[in-house]
Amino acid sequence: MSKLAPIPFFSHLFPLLAFGISLVCLPVHSAVVTLDADDSGNSSFATAGNWDDNQAPQAGNDYYTNGFRLEVPNDNNDYTFGGDSLTINNSNWAVIAGTTRVLTVNDLILDNANLQTGTSGRDLNLDGNVTVAGNSSLQTIRASVNFLAAVGGSAELRIYNRQAANDPTVTFLSSANTFTGDIDVDVGHFTLADNARMNFVIGASSGVNNEIYDSSAASSTSIVDLDGDFYFDLSSASTTQGDFWNIVDLASLGASNVTFGETFSVNGFSNSGTLWTSGYYAFDESTGTLSVIPEPSSATMILLAGCGVTVVVCGRRRSVS
Repeated sequence: MSKLAPIPFFSHLFPLLAFGISLVCLPVHSAVVTLDADDSGNSSFATAGNWDDNQAPQAGNDYYTNGFRLEVPNDNNDYTFGGDSLTINNSNWAVIAGTTRVLTVNDLILDNANLQTGTSGRDLNLDGNVTVAGNSSLQTIRASVNFLAAVGGSAELRIYNRQAANDPTVTFLSSANTFTGDIDVDVGHFTLADNARMNFVIGASSGVNNEIYDSSAASSTSIVDLDGDFYFDLSSASTTQGDFWNIVDLASLGASNVTFGETFSVNGFSNSGTLWTSGYYAFDESTGTLSVIPEPSSATMILLAGCGVTVVVCGRRRSVS
């Protein structure tokens, strides 16, 4: 009589282990958490507050204000938002008030948001990453907003309602900015700091581009200080002589309200006085426009070289008259 071969113990264990491993490897989906009431004297930024899951923001979740007001604690402490992302969306009055030194949000998304700095006069410093996904506003009443964070997105950012006595300023500070939207300085003060990046996408015909301008031009008291670096995306730009693009709209802002600082530059362009040139293109600080110009012919360059002409890069003039 033949004997049955013994069944090894591990032959049962392996399928169980494989099943366990498959469970461990299942993708973990983040939860979506929303505000279900306005903050009013309380704060949901770092506590359970008015979040619909009744818990403080935590890693693994994405948070949306959904039209409700969000405030930060009314103190001088630094705070880091606990969730994976925070979207201020679909609200004219969703607020992060300027009552702290540094707020860090790993992924702050502004989507039809209106951020107020409050009346305390204490600056709001935003760190982490910011995306302007839908047209949004910064109401700088008495306190400044300093974007330590890299700013991205392509929607419009409006800076408005500053009190001149306090002169609150919105400042871009990052050299990693990918932002390509319009900046509407509407009775506001915008500063592009030294080494900070501002990007412009130039279109295939005149006027197709993002710009810095003032939508309330008739009574402009806005201020624009440009100390950083302009980057022009010319990959789709026209090369038709005479085409031009308003980059800094001096007509709406007022030429006397715009200053190009000593550290201002246009990436990849050569400088002489107020003029920056590269190939077919020239940016002129005195007009705020980028235009198509005739590219010097090879014969002209050879003639200049043969005549011993020296091209001198002049010193910088740093304000618009």
